[in-house]
Amino acid sequence: MSLRAINIWLLSACLILSVGTAQSQQPPIVHSLGDSKPQPWTSLKIDRSPRDFQFAIVADNAGTPRPGIWREAMHKLNLLQPAFVMSVGDLIEGYVSTSEQLNKQWDSFLSDLSPLQAPFFFVSGNHDVGRPLWFDTYRQRIGPTWYYFIYQDVLMVVLDTNDGKDHGTGMSDQQLAWLEKVLQDHPASSVRWTMVFQHKPLWNDNNPQWNRIKQMLSNRQKVSVLAGHIHNYQATQIDGVEYVALATTGGGSQIRGKDYGELDHVTWVTMKDEGPVFANLELSSILPIDFRTNATSKRYEDFNKDKIVRARPIASETTNFERAITSVQLKNPDSQPMRLRVLFDPPNGVVVRPASIHAVLQANEESKVELTVEAAQATSVAALQPVVMHWAAAYDRTAEPSLEWTGHSMVFVDSAGQITQATNIVVDGNLTDWKDLPNRVEQPGEILSNRQAWRGAADAKYRFGVAADTDKLYVAVEVTDDQIEHTGDMVWQDFAGVFVNPLVGKDVQPDAVKKEAFAVMAGLSMSEDDHQRYAFGKMPDGIQTAVKQVNDRIQYEFAIPTARFNELQNGNWKSLQLNVIVSDHDTADERLGISVMYWRPRWDGNSHYPTSGLFQR
Repeated sequence: MSLRAINIWLLSACLILSVGTAQSQQPPIVHSLGDSKPQPWTSLKIDRSPRDFQFAIVADNAGTPRPGIWREAMHKLNLLQPAFVMSVGDLIEGYVSTSEQLNKQWDSFLSDLSPLQAPFFFVSGNHDVGRPLWFDTYRQRIGPTWYYFIYQDVLMVVLDTNDGKDHGTGMSDQQLAWLEKVLQDHPASSVRWTMVFQHKPLWNDNNPQWNRIKQMLSNRQKVSVLAGHIHNYQATQIDGVEYVALATTGGGSQIRGKDYGELDHVTWVTMKDEGPVFANLELSSILPIDFRTNATSKRYEDFNKDKIVRARPIASETTNFERAITSVQLKNPDSQPMRLRVLFDPPNGVVVRPASIHAVLQANEESKVELTVEAAQATSVAALQPVVMHWAAAYDRTAEPSLEWTGHSMVFVDSAGQITQATNIVVDGNLTDWKDLPNRVEQPGEILSNRQAWRGAADAKYRFGVAADTDKLYVAVEVTDDQIEHTGDMVWQDFAGVFVNPLVGKDVQPDAVKKEAFAVMAGLSMSEDDHQRYAFGKMPDGIQTAVKQVNDRIQYEFAIPTARFNELQNGNWKSLQLNVIVSDHDTADERLGISVMYWRPRWDGNSHYPTSGLFQR
């Protein structure tokens, strides 16, 4: 829309855009099923009135604005196709002293506004009209600072909160008298809703002029008042009226997120017969249909495959760890520079040098960084937790949001785990016949499928031991859990499992491992269907499991016949590859998804390494 056309809208103080209020029936949904029952839908009644419409509201674009955000918002609004777009002021930065400077700012703003396909309604803010020169320029280029229009029997009123002395905060008697007449001419009985748009949320300051307006609005409950200015989203109800101060659409902000009230957003309003329905949409979440294509999926597949930051596992020759040097491999898989930040999160008592990596990798660059891992004192490898590498990678783009990925990788310290001699172990879930459970898991090596659902060791942790006699392999697992759940089914319950690979060695082929490896699961209330669902491979006959709850702990025991192990290892098996998993389901957090905690990375996952989880007799 041209600026001249915009001004035509704004300068007509009594402009009425309503296309009529005649009710008409919605066209019916025509379907192919006739009267057959059942029918695969909940209803054929479309909850939409002919008078329903949708529009958007944009927030502040001033106060050290961030270039590019406003233009991005206009393109994203085109995806939503609103009937029109309202604003709440502070469209330019202002705070300059010449007409030339102001006109340059308005030229830039109108250029950023130009992609918008829908009509745009201006509201003035202190950055736009807060001094006489600024106000005069606004009037010349944009138009009046207060006006109203009616669309589909909804009264839209735009006010100027910088109408005080010398265009400071306030409202002139002239504006208040005008508003009083508008409300008298359009009483509550003649409109279905009244919406007020202004820049400053004067209701927060007990402003005397706002109190006069509040009194004017007191005889109509169907009112919504929207403002900006504070760059911090706040909504409240006063005497049944909704008051909202929006955050930003490019204006100065730390953008710390919705819980701070700091976000770039648009407010999406659906006007229904019973009133407006508000939805706040973050700009980053308004995406076109091609936001990710087959081509970009292929181009950046190394991020999904965890190939960006990887560390060579540390192989300890002894069962105690003191110090080792390894390397972290960094990879930029694309033909443009990549910013990369890696923060190392070691377990207690362990120091990592360097503590972080900040690098810019050039196109398709791969590099290695030497990493020293040192324990304050000799520590059992079985009890040592991995070092977590939190990384963030980004490709910066001109006038567009950066492409960003985040992830987690691990630095593992391994030595061959010990399979102790089993003595009179009874598979009953009572672990008093185990001398020790030395392998501790307070930082899982991998979490499937929702890492955020695990809130740390206080949520769930476990330890396990491995033993054997002449006929069986025994595994004991003790889980400490803040919320034990065993009344569900499938993944919605706590359970544990043991993965066993009896074929180990450099010459073992992957196909042979797939043929011989297996897993067995156990849970307090696992059904036979669930046992079968989560087990895999050809399990030996005669496996025993037992589960027992003791206060906030669940104790699992597994006994696995080893005759097949002997066949595969020349009649006397000596070593195995194991992984132990625990599924922690908490009802209070189930919207976050499930968290299946693996001691070491999944064997079929991207982070698996051949020497993980080796045990020997």
